[in-house]
Amino acid sequence: MSPGALYGCDNGNDGAPLSSLGDFGTNAGIDLGLGYVAARALRLEAALQHHPRIAFEGRANFNQTTDRQDVAAKLSATTGMLAAYVDLPALGVPRLGPFSPFAGAGAGLSRIRINDTRMEFLRTRTIVPGGRWTGLAWMATAGLAVSLGEKVTLDLAWRYTDYGTVETGKATGRIEYRDGRPPFPLPLARTRADLRGHGFTASLRYAF
Repeated sequence: MSPGALYGCDNGNDGAPLSSLGDFGTNAGIDLGLGYVAARALRLEAALQHHPRIAFEGRANFNQTTDRQDVAAKLSATTGMLAAYVDLPALGVPRLGPFSPFAGAGAGLSRIRINDTRMEFLRTRTIVPGGRWTGLAWMATAGLAVSLGEKVTLDLAWRYTDYGTVETGKATGRIEYRDGRPPFPLPLARTRADLRGHGFTASLRYAF
């Protein structure tokens, strides 16, 4: 109640709980890793992943208006993980021609930074202060590996990653009026959302 919460304390104009519904879209990232072959079927890896530009786009359902309520924010995520990969042919799973199936999982820490969230209404604009969050992240993956030479291997995989929580700051936002009136300060509690993603990855492994 103090400071006020934007979401979760009432139902919106569509009968659902107050919220902003949308997604984080498609984005590119870079992933660097250093691994070690611990056993015939087991590989261990320490990896650092960075997504510099993630864009959230959605719509809110506040009761003050039935007009379109666009919500947008930009964020970035940096994740460090320790992962284990199992090369399945070493456990008796047949190869698929030149391709060797594998599966893996990992866990670590993620740091997510979100900039100001902008909520666009017909006569006003609400600015929600950004924030930072650090906590647990994990991933699971499965794919195929193919040798490109004596020391180079290409991995083609599908990966699901739970990066953690996007969290705005507990701070004072503002309502900006389109008719030129001075902004109205708006003390706000934190707002949270889960950041999860899945997608196709292509990576090269080089054996030292």
